[in-house]
Amino acid sequence: MSVAGVGLFAKKKVSHESEEQLKLENEALEKEFAWLLETEYYGKLSAMDKCMEECSKKFSIVLNPSGVSGGDVRPILLSSPQQGDSVFCVAHVDGDKVAKAEITLKLPGRKPLRTYIKEHAAWTLKQIQDSANFFQLAQEKYAAIQQSKEDLRLPEQIQRSFSDLAASLRQAEEALVLPLLPTVQEIYTAEQRSHLKPELPEDMALHLHVSSAMLVLTVLTVSQAPKPGPAHQSQRGSGAKTDEGDTTSWIGATFEYGASTYEVSSQTQVRSQVPWLANVLRLLQETLELAQDLIDKVKVFEVVGLSKRL
Repeated sequence: MSVAGVGLFAKKKVSHESEEQLKLENEALEKEFAWLLETEYYGKLSAMDKCMEECSKKFSIVLNPSGVSGGDVRPILLSSPQQGDSVFCVAHVDGDKVAKAEITLKLPGRKPLRTYIKEHAAWTLKQIQDSANFFQLAQEKYAAIQQSKEDLRLPEQIQRSFSDLAASLRQAEEALVLPLLPTVQEIYTAEQRSHLKPELPEDMALHLHVSSAMLVLTVLTVSQAPKPGPAHQSQRGSGAKTDEGDTTSWIGATFEYGASTYEVSSQTQVRSQVPWLANVLRLLQETLELAQDLIDKVKVFEVVGLSKRL
């Protein structure tokens, strides 16, 4: 055999061996992915079933107001332990509302006062409503996955479906963890003040919001401030700031009300955990972790180009 013939034979042999090796690698990948489907895929779905069902029960009063409450509406106590400012509140959180509350304020230089939130003027916690809406969207995506779980046999199909689900779960979590807080002017509006009977003095305001699983009550005192000129207009702020200790502060914020300008001169903030909301947050995080774990494992097979239907 000539040198050229030997070279051609060697190339064919190497090519054949490469094809055999590639075939063996593909078969191994297919077996690994089949194992992943049988153990991780269906196992994760089973675990997510329990989390989604339990979370749905907790959110039932928000998503189905005419139904039976799935939350824990026992009284929640918020109080300030420090000397000086004293804020005491007993609140009932039912779904996305503070259904009723009794608030006692004992602030320096002021007479003690007490005000109430009554059921007919319940305080809406929009974050809980937003979280419930995102969770409902996640439920719809999860139901679609369950209906087509036998057809989701390719890595890219599974990753796409569970990534969409994870996005909605993450939005539901972030709605509670990352509150969109109002400006002082919004807090001071007649609509906000009308929830309280009797109404607070004109130089006071309060706000209720959720931070993770905590109900937060903020009491503000305001004083009249000089109306800033055009040169200082851009330096004025009316929004809230959050420091590293997760304490929201409106101190120094200014706003206009009527013909006057006001500035927040002091603030007292108290918080307490809402038990059923803590469970909701835990269930959202557990479901998100299950979805993300499956996404990460399936992504390996997508990266190597496994696209054969098993």
